[in-house]
Amino acid sequence: MDKPLLVAHKANRPSIARSLAAMGVRYVEIDVRPRGNRLVVEHGIEMPRTSPAKRALIGLLYRMLDRDPITRPLTLEDYLSLFARSFHFWIDLKGRHIEGEVLRLLDRYDVAPPTFFSSGFYDALKRIKMARGEALVFLGNMSFYPLDVKCLVGSVGADGLSVQHTYIDVDLVERAHEVGAQVAAWTVNDVDEALRLKGLGVDIIITDIPQKVGEALGLTGNRGEDKPRQDAHSSL
Repeated sequence: MDKPLLVAHKANRPSIARSLAAMGVRYVEIDVRPRGNRLVVEHGIEMPRTSPAKRALIGLLYRMLDRDPITRPLTLEDYLSLFARSFHFWIDLKGRHIEGEVLRLLDRYDVAPPTFFSSGFYDALKRIKMARGEALVFLGNMSFYPLDVKCLVGSVGADGLSVQHTYIDVDLVERAHEVGAQVAAWTVNDVDEALRLKGLGVDIIITDIPQKVGEALGLTGNRGEDKPRQDAHSSL
C-alpha cells in the first residue's frame, strides 16, 4: 500500500515553521488572508458579537492555544522571504480574489513546486488551475460528505478533495480515485485515526503533530513521500 503524503498543519507562526524545518518536515500548510491591502499568514477566528474587552480576550486565548502568531502575523511576502527554501507549501486561501497576488509572490521568491492550493472559494481554485496547470488544487473546507465527486472535481479541474477526516470512508476514497482525484484528510491528530485513513488509501494526511503521526505511519524522517501523486483527472 502506498504511503500518504504528510503535511504539517497551520505553520502560520514563525517559531512553529522553524521547529518543523528542524524536524525535517517538507510539506507545510499555511493560511493566507487579506488584511487591509496586505496578505497575511493567519488562519483567524470568527469573533462573536460582544464587548471589545471580551473580543480581545477571545483573540488572545485563540492565539495562545492555536497555531496563529500570538502578536502581529507576518505578511505572506515576509513569510516567504524566511521559509521559501525550507518547504513545499499547501496554501489555504481565506479570501476571494487574492490568488493572483499569491502566485506573484510565489514566483518572486522562486518557491519550488509542487505547491498545493485549497479553499472554500472554488472559483479562485479554478482560476489558479487555468493559470498554472502544474499547481495542485484541492476543493477545501469540506466538513460534509460530498456525494457527486466527479461533478465537483470536474467543475473546477481540481486535483482532489480536502475533507474533514470524520467524513472519510472507503466509499468516498474509492469514488474519488475512480475519477482520478486525490483525498486529503484534515486535521488528523490521533494515531489510530491516521492508521485508519492510511488503510483506506487516503493520499494526504494533514496534521498538527507530523513527527508522531509520521512515526506511526512509518514515513521516513516523519516527512511523507518525497513527491505527491499527480495522476488526477486520469479518468475524468
